[in-house]
Amino acid sequence: MSTFHILNGDCLAEKFPKNMEGEIIIWREALIDGPVSDNNFFENRKKFITENHDSESDYEELVVKEFQRIQNIPEDSSVFFWFEDDLFCQEL
Repeated sequence: MSTFHILNGDCLAEKFPKNMEGEIIIWREALIDGPVSDNNFFENRKKFITENHDSESDYEELVVKEFQRIQNIPEDSSVFFWFEDDLFCQEL
């Protein structure tokens, strides 16, 4: 059985223990702002982020490839989501 750790962003990835068994996948999308419809999802997200967040990062490499890794996790795997109490997840 494979183990996967899905980390919420690069800051957590920098602090994450290097000796943990399993593969690390970094989630780099907040999905709390901008379009999230199924139609042309990644194309619309990339356009929105580029236009509204002054970002020139490689969206395909940093976001899409990691998302595809999540989609390809084998069914019998253990998956751990390291999101805890992120600010945008908290109720006020």
